Amino acid sequence: MNQGRQSTASAFFNSLLDRCPFLAQTLLREIDRPVDIVDIFRPSAEAPDVARQAVKIKAKVLWLQLGVISEEGAKIARDAGLEVVMDRCCKIEHARFFGGLRTIGLNTGVITSRLALKIPS
Repeated sequence: MNQGRQSTASAFFNSLLDRCPFLAQTLLREIDRPVDIVDIFRPSAEAPDVARQAVKIKAKVLWLQLGVISEEGAKIARDAGLEVVMDRCCKIEHARFFGGLRTIGLNTGVITSRLALKIPS
C-alpha cells in the first residue's frame, strides 16, 4: 500500500472509531459504560485473561468465537455469574434465530461454510 492510500485508510478508520467507539476496544477496562457481551476473537490461550477482565467490568456474557475454546476461561466467567457461549459465531447464531440464513441461501438447517451447488441435469 502506498503512503497516500495508507494515510487515507488510517484517517477513515480513525474517523469511524470516533463515530462508533463501541466497534472494538483494546482493553476492556477502558470501556466507560455497561457491557452486555465480551466477544473474544483472540487465541484460546488468551481467553482466561479476557474472562477475568470481563468479570471485572461486570459483563453479562462471555462469547468465544468459532475455534476459540477455553474451559478455563469459561469456568472463570461462569463462576462469576456470566453466561458463556463457546465455539460459536454471533453472526451465524443471530441469523439462525432471526431468519437471516434464508436471505443468503442457507435455509437448510445445517450450518456450514460450503454452499450447495446444483448439478445441471
